[in-house]
Amino acid sequence: MRALCLALGLFVGVGAASCATKKPLSAGPRMTFARSASSLLDRHRVPGVVVAQIERGEVVAVEAFGDADRERRTAMTGDTVLQVGSVSKSVAAWVLMRLVQDGRIDLDASLTRYVTPWPLPRSRYDPLLTLRRVLSHTGGTNVAGYTGFPPGAPVQSLRDSLAGARDAGGAALRVERVPGRGWAYSGGGYTLAELTAESVSGRLFPDLAHRTVLAPLGMTRSSFRQPGTQLPARLATSYARDGTPLAVRRYAARAAAGLYSTGHDLAKWVAALLIGPPPASPGRGVLTPHTIAQMLSPQPSAECDLVFSGCRFGLGYALVRLDGEHEEMLAYHPGDNPPGWHSFIAALPSRRSGLVVLTNGEGGRELRMDAFCEWLPHQGAGTVPECRDGRYTAPAEEN
Repeated sequence: MRALCLALGLFVGVGAASCATKKPLSAGPRMTFARSASSLLDRHRVPGVVVAQIERGEVVAVEAFGDADRERRTAMTGDTVLQVGSVSKSVAAWVLMRLVQDGRIDLDASLTRYVTPWPLPRSRYDPLLTLRRVLSHTGGTNVAGYTGFPPGAPVQSLRDSLAGARDAGGAALRVERVPGRGWAYSGGGYTLAELTAESVSGRLFPDLAHRTVLAPLGMTRSSFRQPGTQLPARLATSYARDGTPLAVRRYAARAAAGLYSTGHDLAKWVAALLIGPPPASPGRGVLTPHTIAQMLSPQPSAECDLVFSGCRFGLGYALVRLDGEHEEMLAYHPGDNPPGWHSFIAALPSRRSGLVVLTNGEGGRELRMDAFCEWLPHQGAGTVPECRDGRYTAPAEEN
């Protein structure tokens, strides 16, 4: 119970001593996206969108609008499968933290302890490269992201990708800066973490994720497995801004970018981050409340600029304090597999509320944020400077 109390206290600005008497704050009235969905889709030239909302720690609405596949005239639904881009990293962090929780990985031990042979060029900084730093993007590693492999192209193995990712300009993963001395987004770090998980568990990452996180949370249509010639059932088609359908790209870096999921499934996972109806606690038995509290704690030297200015990174999640009476913390992560897959997840632990936005169009990068900026005022928790009149303005655009 103390760990659960601390997990809530992190977000409402109270100390452990007063946490026992602090009740979760109430979110405002639920909004529906039915009124704005059509204008959002038209404005950003996106075929379809799925929006899921969580209240009181449980899924209360999954709305879908537009098309999953225009050529086949298939409507978008809450069970449509989409690529979720870098939201994969937050889900993968659950898998890795389960290994930490089970005593298989020490969060603060060098990853060289777990991976043999070591796949990176040897560096004097290797002893400082820990899972804590990798999950918070403070490990000093390079390779920001991956573009994936087009149909017909062989997908590299994890080790080959680390040695020179063909879908990242041939870059080999290496430690370029002193670990723990600053934040720099690194999808490559999550690829190293994926190899670490496989090394200590003896399982391929997609199977490990299914057994430890996806299946226990009831995420039955979600998988890190990369398709061959047979695509996942109910998979949407993604589209360029001009309406051209785009090919499905596959990823060697599955933990960084390879998750397929649905609105219903991701909403279950976001809800599991929060206090639910009794006796549901954060983590829902997959992770303990204490582990969730660790993940939602800002990490050392993790000041970031991901989506919102002034954010800090936890373990698998970005965190930003809202402007408002209680200075509540928002946990979030964007997902981008360009050009056509864009998503966003957000959670307010102090309000027990959350949001999932999934899109299948190039303009989804903007649509998802406008949807978030429509949702946030209804939570009564405060705001961020980037949300203005229901629209999102990126920090860089303010200069």
